[in-house]
Amino acid sequence: MSKSFTLSLFLLASVALTPGIAQAAPVTPKIFAEKGCIQCHSVSAYGLEGSTAGPDLSHAYSNVPKRVGVPLEQFMKQPTGTMEMVLTSMITLTDAESQGIVRLLKSAGQKKPKGK
Repeated sequence: MSKSFTLSLFLLASVALTPGIAQAAPVTPKIFAEKGCIQCHSVSAYGLEGSTAGPDLSHAYSNVPKRVGVPLEQFMKQPTGTMEMVLTSMITLTDAESQGIVRLLKSAGQKKPKGK
C-alpha cells in the first residue's frame, strides 16, 4: 500500500469516527410529512396519503421532465410555477434533503402503490 493511500484511509476513518463531526441522517419517506409536502401531495408508493390539491409525487421523477422540460434534480434547485413559491419561501430543504427526496422519488416511480 502506498503512503498516500494509507494516509487517505486514515483521514477518512478519522472523520467518520470523530465525535462532533455531523453525519447526514438518511432521508426517509417521513420527510414528505415532516416538511409538509403531504399538505398538497400524496406519495402513494410509500403509503403516504395527503391532499389531492397537487399530484401524487410517486411518479414525479418521470413526470417532471415531461411537464417542465428539466430533470427533477434541476427542478428541485430551480422550481417553476407554484412550486417556485413553495420551495423558495415555505419549505426549506438542505442540499442533502433535496438529493434524498430525488432519490426517494426515483425509487417511488419504480414501486407499486402500497395497499393496491
